[in-house]
Amino acid sequence: MLQLTRELLSLAGFPDGHLFEEIAAGVPLIVENAEGLDAAARRLFEAGEHGASDIIRGFAEEEAAKVPVLLDAVRCEPSRRLDVLQCFYSHLAKRIYALTCTFPNIQTFGELGELVARERHPYYLDGPNSEDWIFRNSIMAEREMTIYVDYVRNLTAESGGYGWSTPGDGWAPSGPYRPPESVELCRALGEAGAKSSSGLAVIAETWRGFEPQEDTSRSELRQLIVTMLTRLEVCGHCDLDQAGVNRIVGSWSFPLWPFGLSARPDAKTIEELREERKLTIDWIERTEAVRDPPPAISRAKVEEMSAAYAAWEDECDREDRRLGQGKYSSSPFRPSSELAVHGRLPTYRRLESMFMELPDSERTALLALGWFTVDRVADWPRVYERARATARNPDYEISYGPRWLLGLELWEATPKPFEAGRWYRADRGRGWTGRRRG
Repeated sequence: MLQLTRELLSLAGFPDGHLFEEIAAGVPLIVENAEGLDAAARRLFEAGEHGASDIIRGFAEEEAAKVPVLLDAVRCEPSRRLDVLQCFYSHLAKRIYALTCTFPNIQTFGELGELVARERHPYYLDGPNSEDWIFRNSIMAEREMTIYVDYVRNLTAESGGYGWSTPGDGWAPSGPYRPPESVELCRALGEAGAKSSSGLAVIAETWRGFEPQEDTSRSELRQLIVTMLTRLEVCGHCDLDQAGVNRIVGSWSFPLWPFGLSARPDAKTIEELREERKLTIDWIERTEAVRDPPPAISRAKVEEMSAAYAAWEDECDREDRRLGQGKYSSSPFRPSSELAVHGRLPTYRRLESMFMELPDSERTALLALGWFTVDRVADWPRVYERARATARNPDYEISYGPRWLLGLELWEATPKPFEAGRWYRADRGRGWTGRRRG
């Protein structure tokens, strides 16, 4: 009977030939198991068992990530092999490998390093204001909270309370079931040649000596992948259709061996995060309280300009109904033909005329008030100075019309004390409601 230990690590000391033979034998088994788990997750999803589907889908994602781990052990220098193979047994490392499949738009190796470093943190600050609470590592917490009931502590305060956490029933689906990207990638890598020792030899020959730098680009990575696939095809190992080629070129990551995923990451302690949180909250409250200089425009003028903007909005809605367009949505993107129509409406011409008659100081104040509603932390002096230095563009400035009066109300209000879980400037959560011209 086979004993389930970490015997895979013994492959680190084997010569290439033996290593390739053993990995070639394991890859199809991993692919088959990952695909089986994925199929089970799909069946559960379609039966409405979304919580159970999430659990099995996570297992499929993690199992499939073993193939990129093993291929990193093939394409790295032998001296790095043990560190890479240790990732085979790490839930966190495998989930990071799976995560990299979902970020094909990462443009440089340095960007990937930032992503990996962020996802490895044992603890981190996050919440509506990014400083609300201290959380455990998000990947491991999500994994465990999907599966287990646990007794957990609020880490944010030294005297944090305790409570039970339970798995949910899974997110309400917004569409059909989607296989994990790592499952589709591991299938494609197997068909590309990872199921044969001679194919793995071609992969090793292509990649050995590749040491990405901070500025190594995604295009360089893709070119090396294309070179590998071409060599595999010439040697008769590659059995991919175009979709499989696109999957590997688009989803296979830079090598992860430079990040030492098997080692414990350097991390801030909970005490350090508590202090960082306190200092940041103190800064937010001090910054929000600053109201000098006052906006160089009267409330009556802000109300008058806001009313003119509202009149234009109403006429735009009437024109939309007349043209059969329906009520205007919150999206700033409109067909150019509609923008041209709205820009010719009498209410806009009046609004534009009123705006152009304002002195530069009042236009600056209106722009600053509009921006004041957008920044998560309102540094009024900085916002005002930025508005002073901005080149004039009437259409852009007028587009902030729905926020002029809101900005003034925020400026006049006394900021509330910071409260974790409440967006500090909650009035900013209303979304964009203005119209943009051109």
